[in-house]
Amino acid sequence: EAAMLVLIQSINPMTETWRCLRSVETITEEAAIELADYRGDFLNLHGVTTLSPKAAKALAPYHGRLILDALENLPPRVAKQLIKCKGELSLPKLAKPTPEVCEILASCSGPLQLSGLTELESVDLASKLVASTSESDWMLNFDGLTSISLPIATALASSHTTLSFAGLTAISEKQAKALARCNGGLSLDGLTQL
Repeated sequence: EAAMLVLIQSINPMTETWRCLRSVETITEEAAIELADYRGDFLNLHGVTTLSPKAAKALAPYHGRLILDALENLPPRVAKQLIKCKGELSLPKLAKPTPEVCEILASCSGPLQLSGLTELESVDLASKLVASTSESDWMLNFDGLTSISLPIATALASSHTTLSFAGLTAISEKQAKALARCNGGLSLDGLTQL
């Protein structure tokens, strides 16, 4: 832990715009406090597979894009802390959040990216993901989804950016009509039948 704190404190915010820690699987509350002070645009914690509620709370003040791309399981207590992030929260490996976690994530205070979803059943969460896009975002990736309901398709169609659904192989006529209302682009590369 002491070595990690030295490394974190050595980050030069004047020359580094992002920091990536690949092999760190868990971080302490103390290390998270130091990381939250980092002034760069991106903080990518590639290796973090578990996060305590205290460490999540300590990371929340970080102002840039917080990427936790090894975190596959998100307990509700951790989710409740992460949604307080000041910047964007990116959880690309979160595939099947529980209904309770979906409800929590839907109330995230900042932008939210969940590009690894394989299941999306919460209309509120779908609406939050669409609302998290900005004019600079060119795509919302839902390539892990193999099916979507009509209410989810309708919620996602309010997007002003391109929606990508490479995992969908078939959709109904009603789903197609709902998705056709998308104000951005629409990519259905996996579609084999309508």
